[in-house]
This record gives sequence, structure tokens and C-alpha cells, in this order.
Amino acid sequence: MEPLETLSAISLLGVALAVIGEFTGSLLTTTTGLVTFVLALTVAFFVMTFRLARATATWSRTTDHMADPFLK
Repeated sequence: MEPLETLSAISLLGVALAVIGEFTGSLLTTTTGLVTFVLALTVAFFVMTFRLARATATWSRTTDHMADPFLK
């Protein structure tokens, strides 16, 4: 499984735990679900940020020669 797919599944599990905790009145389950959800989204955000940075750096390296023909 791709890391982002795993993080999406974990965040959905967190939402499910929060909803179950609300219906059953369990504060521990609700809190655990919300913390799981927020942590999964935070990690997903950083994964996407690093992937975007890596893709941008790669694109920049491949197009540098277009800006200045003497950089070959």
C-alpha cells in the first residue's frame, strides 16, 4: 500500500473511533480517535510537502539548461 493510502485509512479509522466514542459516551475513545485523525493528517501533509519539494527540485534540475544555454 502507498504511504498516503495507509495514512488515509488511519485517518478514517480515527474518525470512526471518534464517532463510536461519541455514541457510546466514552471520552477515551473519542479522544483517541481525534488524536489519531489529526496525527494521520499531519503526517500526510508532511509526506506531500516533501514529495512536492523533491519533484520541484527534480524539475528545476532538468530545466536549468533551458534558461541559460551556456550551463551545459
